[in-house]
Amino acid sequence: MTDIKTGIKKTLTPFLIILMLLFLVTFLIFTASTALGSDPSVIITMGKSPIKEDISRAKQNAVNDALNEAMENAVAQLLTPSELSDSFAFICSTLLNSGVEAYIITYKIIGETQQASVYNVAVETRLNINGLEQFFKEKSVITTDIPLPSVMLFISEKRPGDILPRYWWGNNPLPYDSVTEQKIISMLREQNFQIIGHGAGDGAERPDPEASGVFFTAIHDMEASVSFGRKLQADIVIAGTAWTEEDANIMGDEKTYRGMVELDLFSTASGLKLAALSKNAVAKSVDSEEGLNNSLVKAGEIAAEALAALLKSTWAEQGTNFKIIKAKIEGSDYLSSFIMLRKTLGTMNNIKDVQTRELSSEQAIVDISFKGNGTTLANALMLKTFGNFGLELSEVTDESLTIRFIPKANVPPIEKSDIEGAYISE
Repeated sequence: MTDIKTGIKKTLTPFLIILMLLFLVTFLIFTASTALGSDPSVIITMGKSPIKEDISRAKQNAVNDALNEAMENAVAQLLTPSELSDSFAFICSTLLNSGVEAYIITYKIIGETQQASVYNVAVETRLNINGLEQFFKEKSVITTDIPLPSVMLFISEKRPGDILPRYWWGNNPLPYDSVTEQKIISMLREQNFQIIGHGAGDGAERPDPEASGVFFTAIHDMEASVSFGRKLQADIVIAGTAWTEEDANIMGDEKTYRGMVELDLFSTASGLKLAALSKNAVAKSVDSEEGLNNSLVKAGEIAAEALAALLKSTWAEQGTNFKIIKAKIEGSDYLSSFIMLRKTLGTMNNIKDVQTRELSSEQAIVDISFKGNGTTLANALMLKTFGNFGLELSEVTDESLTIRFIPKANVPPIEKSDIEGAYISE
């Protein structure tokens, strides 16, 4: 019996050592891959080059091919589609043509093979991402650090058995606790988007549209949604639907469930539709309620990832376009009111310059350099208040608008001290 135990012990000892070594190697590989995956400055790419006469030259050419691809991937991650499109020729002729080496910190070949007349390599590259971003800012490829827009969500949610979708706004809202919306909001907040009209608690903290003078004629009344978002000073309204249903696949006790999200993005300033997206996801579960919930959460997660990128690129594109809006200023005794308006225009976001083109006793014509169109500017002015007068905005187009001053009753005229420091033109 003792000999048998000794034999088993001698047999198991090397086996346990091998098992422990395998576990240690697996752990180290997993740790290394996790660290690489979490570092955006480390990029793994593959390159290849035909072998003509010199294998060492072919190997170096393949490495250069992989390094160029690493830089291309980094550029695509740093820039919005509009920034890349506007500066593509410049990037290709400068950075990608001869400037790659300046932003490579280290690289190493992690795999190589020769197949027929082609040399293939896999290269791990560590890039100076901060330096690359600074280069783009200095060259005005990244034009500015545009702040993220504030957003307000109107997402209804429907499950099997619901006659109508559930929502929190408008007429006769149903009990509402959307798991899709919760997932989207949490992911947008992680990326520093400001969410308007949604407190940290339950639905009781939702704002009341009618208290703000907004009335919904339908569940998905886009005009009312945009108007409500504008009153609460959201930059973009996100409106749409989420729903889930049981899918056809079955495996034992498990069933599959499909969740879908369809969203439209609107500018509150212009009221125009900016973009749209549609995403879906499938979850499986032995429990129907769990499966429906998980499908909506997964669909919300996928939608939120796409939505964050879409919001950034759309907002960045809007923020770089200045255009001249011609404004006609008129009204009785308009001149002193115009001076006060001119001071307000000088403090407003997205206004670069105001130039007076004509000035008479009855009216003035001014050119306003503005990020947006005439409708956007008119909506922004509607949110401003003035102590001595109101504004009547009319004849609003993309390129022009008319501003008429409306005196307020029983309000004394503007004091001279109030208009000191104001000016008509530069």
